[in-house]
Amino acid sequence: GAEAGWLAGLADRAVGLLDEARAATSDPGTLVEIDQLAGHIATRRGPVMRGHAILIAAAERADPERAVAMLAEAAAACFYAGRPAEMLSLAERARGVLPDNPSMRARFLAATAVGMARIVGGDAAAGAEAIHEAIALAESSAELRDDHQLLPWLAVGPIFLREAGVGRLLLEHALRTARARAAVGTLPFVLNLLARDQATTDRPAVAEATYREAIDLARESDQQTQLVFGLAGLAWLHARRGREQECRACAAEAMRLCQELGTRLHEIWVTAALGELELALGNTARAAEHFEHQRQLLLDLAITDVDLSPAADLVDAY
Repeated sequence: GAEAGWLAGLADRAVGLLDEARAATSDPGTLVEIDQLAGHIATRRGPVMRGHAILIAAAERADPERAVAMLAEAAAACFYAGRPAEMLSLAERARGVLPDNPSMRARFLAATAVGMARIVGGDAAAGAEAIHEAIALAESSAELRDDHQLLPWLAVGPIFLREAGVGRLLLEHALRTARARAAVGTLPFVLNLLARDQATTDRPAVAEATYREAIDLARESDQQTQLVFGLAGLAWLHARRGREQECRACAAEAMRLCQELGTRLHEIWVTAALGELELALGNTARAAEHFEHQRQLLLDLAITDVDLSPAADLVDAY
């Protein structure tokens, strides 16, 4: 019931049902299952590291297959929090606890987590190799593609890989399936990934519409982590389109949420958006200040993902 409530976008109802379930059982396996969903919900509602803590603790008591899923999600929480070293450690741990004959599901999650972590924190070539492995698994398995819990993970791989022709159908499938099931608990994340992808093409108006849908659904379903994702992405898109007031409004709300939720990744996005806005307005010195701050954030957090580097924008500003 809690899982159905969460997928339907009823966060408070889902948490209430989990509390009832926890009070009604002493079975260790059931308690781990309860904590897995509780950690997932906490990660989406924020602060992200609260969900991370729940998942890490529960993974210690779980069977290997379930532990892989929880460690992969905890690694994703570290991605939002801007903790690449911890993200990689958890992703490698997820791969390390794979049983001798792991399911395709566990292999897919471990490969995706390792790929994300390596792209964000240092070894992009090895990360791309792992993402290729994950995409191949998903493309070959109807069971993986039909698993509603994996829909966001299906969309992550192609976005991280950034290749025009690889895995793109998985992104479309994830959105189509989430819509068909009215899975509000999943849709904001999938929509945000799609919007992020669209924003780098010649379809900014489509990207804006996708972001707005993600933001609206995130507000309605109390998914604060996805709300800040959408606002930070939309701020950057507004900056690219020269919309000063809209950009500043989205950036201000997103930055406030970054502080509340601990999402340092989105702080980087907002800083980049403000730099691009000032550059577009001709305020080059102020633009350079934002981009220097962005560069320092990346250095402080040890994030090496080249797509987050402001180097080219700094050259432009100077």
